[in-house]
Amino acid sequence: MIESLEGLANCEAIAAVDGVDVLHVGLTDLLADMGKPGAYGDPQAMAAVARIAHAAIAGGKYAGVGGDSDLDRQERFIREGVRFISMPSDAALLAAGAKRAADDLRRIAGEELRN
Repeated sequence: MIESLEGLANCEAIAAVDGVDVLHVGLTDLLADMGKPGAYGDPQAMAAVARIAHAAIAGGKYAGVGGDSDLDRQERFIREGVRFISMPSDAALLAAGAKRAADDLRRIAGEELRN
């Protein structure tokens, strides 16, 4: 897990370590260490993910990233070589699914009441 500016600065050396299989960016924590908490999509953060992905690939490892659920940015990460994208926690996925279901029911109920 690369979650700090120190880890970013050493990502090439980390990628050279035998036994390391994945360089995984903990983007939420990395952004906090950059002094930019929650600034997903920030150019410096995007450059950090690209650098880490390049280091991983150059070292014969897989690149991963977690913390950013924006599909467009995930697509960019994949184009840059990321092959491991961690998902939100099971509780977060369950809450998102429940909200979606409730929203759908509210929409259907609203349409029915208008008819």
